[in-house]
Amino acid sequence: MPPINRLGDLLRSKGIILILGASIIGLSLLLAFKGNTSLLWPVAVWAVILLGIVIYAIRPTFMEILLFLFPLLWPAIPALTKLAPNWVAFGWVVLVAVYYYVTKCNNDWDRLTIKPHYAFFFILYTVTFVFSVFVNPQHERALSFMFQTVILVVIYWIFVQVLRGVNLNRALIAMIVGSVVNALIFSFAFLKSTPQFTLQGIAYGQLRPDLLGVNANHWPVPSIIGLALILSLAVHGKVRPRDWILILPTGVLLLSIALLNVSRSALLGIFLSTIFILITHYRWRKILLHAFTLFGIVAFVIISTPLLSKIEVLLRIRSGLAGRDVIWGVAWRVIEDNPILGVGPANFKELLFFKVPFCSRSLAMIVDQPSAHNVFLQIGTEIGLAGTIIAIALLVYFCYRSSVLWQRLKKTSYLPVLVAITALMIGGLVRSFFAIDFTILHGAITMNIKILLLLAIQDELSFRSSFNP
Repeated sequence: MPPINRLGDLLRSKGIILILGASIIGLSLLLAFKGNTSLLWPVAVWAVILLGIVIYAIRPTFMEILLFLFPLLWPAIPALTKLAPNWVAFGWVVLVAVYYYVTKCNNDWDRLTIKPHYAFFFILYTVTFVFSVFVNPQHERALSFMFQTVILVVIYWIFVQVLRGVNLNRALIAMIVGSVVNALIFSFAFLKSTPQFTLQGIAYGQLRPDLLGVNANHWPVPSIIGLALILSLAVHGKVRPRDWILILPTGVLLLSIALLNVSRSALLGIFLSTIFILITHYRWRKILLHAFTLFGIVAFVIISTPLLSKIEVLLRIRSGLAGRDVIWGVAWRVIEDNPILGVGPANFKELLFFKVPFCSRSLAMIVDQPSAHNVFLQIGTEIGLAGTIIAIALLVYFCYRSSVLWQRLKKTSYLPVLVAITALMIGGLVRSFFAIDFTILHGAITMNIKILLLLAIQDELSFRSSFNP
């Protein structure tokens, strides 16, 4: 199947699908507002019929279906099924591995093996982790963390090989659709819950309310993925004016999830990844310059009006770092005491519980702070600074390879893919300074696979660039 370079090509000739989809979404939201559940089954039936029509119209490959599910692995599927996130992630990885095995069998195992450029980093990280486990007191979850860390290099290798021959443009679109479905699930659940309580918890407390049993701060992560992908295709792909009818509502929907959660780390990640995407295109750089000028004028006007106080409440500016500065201080003191191999995997949370009560604002900190809220500090406290250095080196090497690939792919149809994964890595890196759900971390396979897939896509682009001199 030829690459899809125009976002509207998939559905432009299937207008009835868009009409049905809009009708179902509108009816679902209406039911959510009314609180009437008697018509949910008919809506569900029509949703299944619509899904069947879309599958028939698009005819996705099995790998494209798996990539559609990728943004839903956390938090949507665990929230709906009540399954443990790690089990959902492992199940998805097993399906990817089975697909790779079947594909290899069908090709008599003669497919060219692609070099995994980041395997060395994962091996070093695993060795450091194992040393930390045996040197420090073992937490009851240490063995589980060890298994999830050791298997990272295997999963990464499978991802690299399974992407061989995959239509990467369609793969990005599949993940965008998955991000949109996550946003719709969140919107429906948000409206069906008690929005007043949710907004009150966000505005006045350090705690995030649960939505479908998942902390609300996790829901914007798929939006970070979807927005970076759709913007990269829009800026560097071949987009007709009428395609923006599909692009703009999708972007607004994805962005609204981060806004509803007032997730400042997600908004910051989206903002910086968007800036990166725009500055990579000469025409959009000019638009960006004008936008910054307009923003400066608007900001100057707002400062002198009562609207500023409302914006402060919306963005929770007065809450500052929401106690993260206290947690980071404790984490840094732990690293100073145990710089080489840390305190052991999963042990930082226990230390935090005993150390935080002696800090200022300790009550809010004890209630809901299961991590260092910074991936690099989390790694440093649990397996030492060696682990942190390895993680940083991997990210630096990723950026270096992206710059090299840029020169090779800037005049090819693969450029939007390269821009998208680099922007996503930037967005994930920014969020990693405040949260640990889009990161490289031991014992967190649900979070790891996001980074692993980005690394694998870059390896696939590197392989294909050898055929595009």
